[in-house]
Amino acid sequence: MHRTPTTDQVIVNDPESGRPVGGTDGSFDPWGGRLERTLRLAIPSLVHRLNNALGPVTGFTSVAVRSKEALAVDRAAVVSEQAERAVALTRALSEVSKRPDGDAEPTDLVEWLRETEDFLDGCVEGFAAGVRLRLQPRSAAVRVSTRSLFQLLFVGLVEAADAGARDLEIALVSDGANAVVLELRALHLGAPLPTSVAELAGASFLEHDAHAQRLRFAALAPVAVDAAAGAGPLVVVVERDPFLRDELEHVLIEQDYRVAGYERVSDVEMREGDTPNAYLIDSVAASTPAIGDLLDRAPAPLCVLGATDTALDPHWPHLAKPFRPGELLERVAGLVAR
Repeated sequence: MHRTPTTDQVIVNDPESGRPVGGTDGSFDPWGGRLERTLRLAIPSLVHRLNNALGPVTGFTSVAVRSKEALAVDRAAVVSEQAERAVALTRALSEVSKRPDGDAEPTDLVEWLRETEDFLDGCVEGFAAGVRLRLQPRSAAVRVSTRSLFQLLFVGLVEAADAGARDLEIALVSDGANAVVLELRALHLGAPLPTSVAELAGASFLEHDAHAQRLRFAALAPVAVDAAAGAGPLVVVVERDPFLRDELEHVLIEQDYRVAGYERVSDVEMREGDTPNAYLIDSVAASTPAIGDLLDRAPAPLCVLGATDTALDPHWPHLAKPFRPGELLERVAGLVAR
């Protein structure tokens, strides 16, 4: 990956091209004015996406206030889901706007890309048909600075859409046994994207053929990551909201539980020798047919997080959102003891 300049470097824009100059290593610097320009392009689309998320929240709650009646269960679930979505979009915008962070940490790129999909798709809503993810590996643990990579993807995606790309794809593919490759592909575009798009986004090369243009952002070596930190019982968490999922994992790991977190039930993978002691499953995931397959494969007591109108197994306890850490730990301890 390209290195980012340190905070004490002076970045000056070339008056002719508008590109940052002054660095001797050719590294990408979004603070040379490029990130600011890209944000100006993307903000209207992002505001539209955010308004779509907030519409049901303000609409349903204002009706409830005027009628002085409690929200129906189905509407409460929609409000909760869309409020979480709005928070995730806002946090992603905050993250992409910050100064690049050079600290690399072990990250599952598959999970990370799924968490950022709504934001990245919203960035180009006003330009392109949308952004699709093509994730070849089921998981891809690498050591990377996610903020810097997020900014590179953001700039490349929006600049490609602004240059005329209408069908965009983010692809994560295996490159042999030694690397996973992250690419931005502009599909079904007649004229090649300007090479400046690759240069501005810090991509390592730009390729154009009859099927697609490919901007390769990173080829990263896999690392071993023990997702189930801790030494106690194994708790499998399935929660759509990445921020809530992180909080749940943090609370449980602090109490020495081993934790494996996923966004979808279909993503759950059990390593050889792993036997879950409890499941925490959000209400939407608990309503899918995949939950039955999971419990057949690896049975364990289950608690549903949040409310749902769907008829679920009456033996599954529920934990209403929002809940306090103490309530969560009490419920998990009861599941593990069964």
